[in-house]
Amino acid sequence: MRWIAHLTGLLLAAVSLTACVAGPGASLPGSSPSAPPTGSPAKPPIQHPTGRDALVLRITIDGGFVPPHVILTTLPVLSIYGDGRVIVQGAVPAIYPGPVLAPLWVRTITEAGLQKVLAAAAEAGLLGADRHYDDGGLVADAPTTTFILNAGGGTHTISAYALAEAEMAGPNLSKEDAAARKALRAFLEAVTDLPKLAGESELTAEHPYTPHAVRVFVSDEPPFVDENNPEQDPIAWPLKAPLAKFGSMQGEPGGFQVQCGVVEGADLDTLLPLIAKANTLTPWTSEGKSYSIYVRPLLPDESGCATV
Repeated sequence: MRWIAHLTGLLLAAVSLTACVAGPGASLPGSSPSAPPTGSPAKPPIQHPTGRDALVLRITIDGGFVPPHVILTTLPVLSIYGDGRVIVQGAVPAIYPGPVLAPLWVRTITEAGLQKVLAAAAEAGLLGADRHYDDGGLVADAPTTTFILNAGGGTHTISAYALAEAEMAGPNLSKEDAAARKALRAFLEAVTDLPKLAGESELTAEHPYTPHAVRVFVSDEPPFVDENNPEQDPIAWPLKAPLAKFGSMQGEPGGFQVQCGVVEGADLDTLLPLIAKANTLTPWTSEGKSYSIYVRPLLPDESGCATV
């Protein structure tokens, strides 16, 4: 039996030598050619900021025929940051008057999930040059949807007027612009369903977002009261600075004017529980006078007051 074992060893050595001479992936004499590698090379990841408060993607829908204070307090539909935090608007109860502070929710997306979002954004044209798309003359007094994307080595701002309202091409809209608007609308619909776009396993559960600061806009006009706007119980302004001296005046004389100030730290801890009890028609009293206030939470990349 020794000669059988010896012969087997010689045959194995010969096969091994043939494979070495032929090189990796080569076929042995009499065998079928090896199959070529399947699948295309993986695309390199899209670069983006990675700082905790560095904005990667933001989508806003604002403007249109709405009261000025609504524009002041409008929040982005979605904001994604370099550390993976995703902050979105929460559902507002369908009641009137509504809460004075709109709810926000936060969750975290993995890098793999974020890359899926960025790939979809690139496919929608958001990595191109800054651009604004009109609706072609179909709709009046509609809001504008704006996409801000910090990725691919630059900041890209793409906006579209009446994106949700004008699904058809207006008479003054080119085929190219109509196609671009369709791609933007598809991306907006996709990114507002992140679990489907990025994958449920790439996202943590949502929980309420507590802002580090809020903008408070103060009007010396008390809330309007009539049969459709019932009178609300007043809340005493709790901070040291009275509302008459709070913040700085914003807006042009003769037009819409409000005082704007930022509340943070210990003052915010004092104010938030009272804001939670208030609605948009709650009068706030300070030094014997009644005021209206509007509140907007600040997002991680935001600071200071907006210009009216």
